[in-house]
Amino acid sequence: MRTGRSSSGVSVFQKKIYVSLLDYGHFCVIDVANGLGGGVSGSEYELKKNICSKCEHQNGNIIIRKSRWTILRR
Repeated sequence: MRTGRSSSGVSVFQKKIYVSLLDYGHFCVIDVANGLGGGVSGSEYELKKNICSKCEHQNGNIIIRKSRWTILRR
């Protein structure tokens, strides 16, 4: 989406999402919104192995959100 006004007069804003590299099982997602009331928000996630407690077979991965933050611009 572009910043500006559409033909119907509705404000349009630009949004960008950044994902960090996986580092020791952790990664961050940062969401940047420009326009009216724009700001930056982010979350830190942890990637864990899903292991069966009975047979110790790995059934895939689980993503757990560890923290979340927001910075608003006025």
